[in-house]
Amino acid sequence: MAYSMYTKPLRGTAKGYIICMKKTIIHLLACAFLASACASAPKTTASQRDEDYYNQGMAQMETKFYSEALKNFEDLRDKFPLSPYSVLALLRMGECQFLDKNYIEAQYQFDNFRRLHPSHAQVDYAMFMAGMCQFRQILDYDRDQTASLAAVKQLEMLVEVFPNSPYSAKALCKIAEAKKHIAEYEFFVGSFYLKKNNYLGAYTRFDKLLLQYPNSIERDRVLLAMGKTCLYDGQTDKGKRILQLLLLKYPDGACAADAEKLLAMY
Repeated sequence: MAYSMYTKPLRGTAKGYIICMKKTIIHLLACAFLASACASAPKTTASQRDEDYYNQGMAQMETKFYSEALKNFEDLRDKFPLSPYSVLALLRMGECQFLDKNYIEAQYQFDNFRRLHPSHAQVDYAMFMAGMCQFRQILDYDRDQTASLAAVKQLEMLVEVFPNSPYSAKALCKIAEAKKHIAEYEFFVGSFYLKKNNYLGAYTRFDKLLLQYPNSIERDRVLLAMGKTCLYDGQTDKGKRILQLLLLKYPDGACAADAEKLLAMY
């Protein structure tokens, strides 16, 4: 028989009354605990569906809550691995990392998308974004250009595989910018060698620059530096020929006057 606050004491004794009250208190505490547990338990809502995980993540991205959005997309992939939204979530995870300037993590997600879904319609986009992850890490021309080289490689692969993709047109612009950084870096290093009287090192850099990146830097600048290097190194005839070529090709260029002065001196 269940006890309540209104149960009579056992056999009219104080002992029975005490036992009754203890059981009543225990019963009330148990009810309170269950009520509290029900109130704090997460409600089963539509957010547990794959589409709603995705939409919630997209909404969080729009408000720049990238960490929260990333968590939603990760949960979506964990709970609904076969859902088409799970495939798209992988791209969105890359975008969250990219927008949060975590470029290494972002590239991993985009590369992973291309690896797992090579025939997907958005593979070209994933390749473009992987290249942009490298592009965003490019440093000033007087510092290491590993990221520039990696960006060029990644984006050129996109152009080769998807020449008609709209992302390939954008990639060509970024390739040109990255190559300009590389060219300026090579010129910077060559000029440094020239100042240090390392004429062989300087000439090698300038020559490599013209061979590999002829459209990424003003050629008359490079020719002037090459001619100067040869003259300083005692290769007078070769230096003069280079300077004469500069004047022939770029008679009105910014380096023409300096080339004429050097020729008059030698």
